[in-house]
Parts: sequence; structure tokens; C-alpha cells
Amino acid sequence: MSRRRRAALAAASKGAASRDRAVRERAASRDRAVRERAAFERAAARRRAAARAVTGRAVADAAGMALGYALDAALGDPRRFHPVAGYGKLAAALERRTYADDRAAGLRHVGIAVGVPVALAGAAAFATRRRPVLRALVTAALTWTVLGGTSLRREARAMSSSLADGDLAAARRRLPHLAGRDPSTLDSAELARATVESVAENTSDAVVGPLVWGAVGGLPGLVGYRAVNTLDAMVGHRSPRYARFGTAAARADDLANLVPSRLTALLTVATAPTVGGSPARTAWVWLRDGNRHPSPNSGQCEAAVAGALAISVRERPAPAQLVRAAEPGFLAFVAALAVIVAAAGEHGLESAIDSLVPHGEGEKKSLGTRDFDGVKADGTQVTHTIPAGAIGNEKPIAIVSERWFSPELQLVVMARTSDPRSGVTTYRLTNLKRGEPPADLFKVPSDYRVGERRGG
Repeated sequence: MSRRRRAALAAASKGAASRDRAVRERAASRDRAVRERAAFERAAARRRAAARAVTGRAVADAAGMALGYALDAALGDPRRFHPVAGYGKLAAALERRTYADDRAAGLRHVGIAVGVPVALAGAAAFATRRRPVLRALVTAALTWTVLGGTSLRREARAMSSSLADGDLAAARRRLPHLAGRDPSTLDSAELARATVESVAENTSDAVVGPLVWGAVGGLPGLVGYRAVNTLDAMVGHRSPRYARFGTAAARADDLANLVPSRLTALLTVATAPTVGGSPARTAWVWLRDGNRHPSPNSGQCEAAVAGALAISVRERPAPAQLVRAAEPGFLAFVAALAVIVAAAGEHGLESAIDSLVPHGEGEKKSLGTRDFDGVKADGTQVTHTIPAGAIGNEKPIAIVSERWFSPELQLVVMARTSDPRSGVTTYRLTNLKRGEPPADLFKVPSDYRVGERRGG
């Protein structure tokens, strides 16, 4: 074969090999693109499924908590075999094994008593992650178990009735249902004060706190919060036995209630008008007195409730001085506030405060026009009268409110409320100033010159 022929064959063979290699590379590239596309679609499908699962769990948790709240509102706490009472018995049995007069033993006790139920709740949450209906039912059952707003209201209203009837013995028998105090030496005013303080604090502990932690942590959040709160009630006090052992439980409860207690106070400010209170006064009393309590949380709720109900706050607002029980009948009023704070205006308000809030528009009277620092305002006086005996009062109670509204400024420049039960509350805008801008603001400076612009 000639040299030229061999060269032609070699070139042809080389070209064929090159074409084959290009074909294989294109096929491999297509296969790689197909695999990458399939992997991308699988990953996208997993992300969509995860998003749907998260959304489904969130919806199930929200529906379950709403159903649990409705069960508590309708039924209150279980009369027998309450799960929290059962947990308390188990915690007491555990304490007999873990107790020692030191903080380390208390920390171990809290770790076991809280960790085990939280782990069980976490297992239940994991098992129901793809079963939204079952998850909602489990959440509803746990929410009903850990809430206590309805029972709190019932006990406070029962205490109100006992005090209004003058049955001091019955009132003393009821107090242990609300507060851990010895009632044997308390008179009616002290019993009323203890009840108000307990309702204010337990609005956070028994209603707002569980709902906050349930919203944040789901089933483990609900169970963990109630476990911590129960342990604090059992061992978190400064008795000789628990001064050191109960430190961990007390600190855990303080930490768990930092947000719920302040949210309770904030909701009290927002809903104060629904119980005849002033949001401005409620916020002022809360901010002024909320941190003057030995507990970092209890004072927040008690101060806000005192401000919302316009109850006297003394010079030294210690826990027992935050509120003054002037009328036994206002206890049901405070209990209604607990439900308002929990539900943020949901059902049940009218029936809870029906006999305590003055009804109707009252007797209106025009006060004419008055000048406030050069601002004209129109005054209106409204008088509400609570008939004798409506809330245990011997004589009618006249509540007189003044309101001075400026049409020019479109705001209230002064308001005053006179209530024989709480005194006079006055709100007024001060330092109102009017006038034209100074004349020299528009005066052309003497050294100002206008020159001609020359083109370049």
C-alpha cells in the first residue's frame, strides 16, 4: 500500500475516532443534565413536602390550642383525675428520692421532673407530625389540661359572693383554692386583696403563659411550661426545707414567665377600656410599679391590673399593697379581666362583668366651651349610677366623667373621672403653644446680592 494511501486511512480512522468520542461526550452530557434535573426536581419536591408538613403542623397546633381553650372555657378543669394533679403526685414521689439540702440536688430534680414529660411530649409531636387531625386532638387535650382561666374566674366569683354576703368563714375556706396563704387570721379586706393579687398573677400562670409557650414550642412547650410552673408551686418557695433545693425550680419559673407576665400586662393595657379603665393610666401604673416587686414577674401583672381597675396604689407598692379591696363585689370584675386578657376580647365578656360595669350611655350634660392654654375645647359630663345593692354597695355610687375635646386639634385636651371607690383620676395635655413663625424667618439677609450669570 502506498504511503499516501496509508496516510489517508490513518486520517479517516482518526476522524472516526474523534467523531465517536464527540458523540459519547454529548450523550454523557445529556445523561448528566438529565440526572441533575431529576435531582433538582427531587430536592424541590422534598422542600415543598417539608413546607407543607410544617404548615400542616402549625395549622394543627393552632386549631388544637383553639379547641383546648374552648374546652376550658366551657368545662373548666376536670373535676376528677386531673393530669396536673397526677403529675404533682409523681413529682412528690420523685422528690423523696432526689431531695438533698443543696442546689445541685434541686437542679437534678428539675431536670428529671421537667425533662421526662417534655421528652414524652416531643415523642408525641414526632409521632403525629404527618397526622394533622390526631395532632390537633392531642394538642387540644393538653391545652385543656394546662389552662386554668375558667376555674380561676369561678373561684374568684365564688369568693366575691361569699364576701358580699358577709360569710367570712366561707370566704376563708375558699382562699386556699386561689392562694397559698393561711386564711384563718385574714379579715374580709385582706381576703379580697389576696384574691385580687392571685387572679392577677395567675392570669399569666394559668392562661397567657401556657398559650405563649404552646405557640412557641408546640406540645413540648405546653407540657414544659406547666411542669416548671407546678414545680415552682411545690418546691420554689423560701421555706427552711426548700431554701436551697427549690432554687432551680424558682429560677426556671422566673425565666419561663419573663415574656408571658409582660405580655399579660401589655394585654391588660390594651383591654383596659373594656372594663372602664384607661390605657394611659394602666400603662403608667404598670411602668411605675411593675419592677417594685421582689419577683421579676408577679409585679408586672399586679401593677397592670391595679391600673386598669383604678385601684389605689400606695406609696410603697409592695406585693400586698398594690391593690386595696374597697368593695367585695369587684372581685368578679377582676376575674372577668383574666378572661379578657386570655382571649383578647373573645366571647364571655358581657356575662362576666354584666353586674359590675355601669350600663347605658349615662346622664349626659354639656359643660360649654373652655380655654386650655389658648385652645378652645368643648366639655361633656357623663354620670353613671350603680344602684344600691348591685355590687354589694349600701348606697348608690355615682361615677362622674368629664371630657374636653378640641375640634381644632381633634383630640381630648383634658379628661377627669371621679369614682368614690378609687378617687379622682385626671388626664390633661400641658404646654400647649400656638403662634405664627417669627417674622425674621422670611426676611432676606442684608448682605444678599443677586448677580448676573455669565456664559462660558
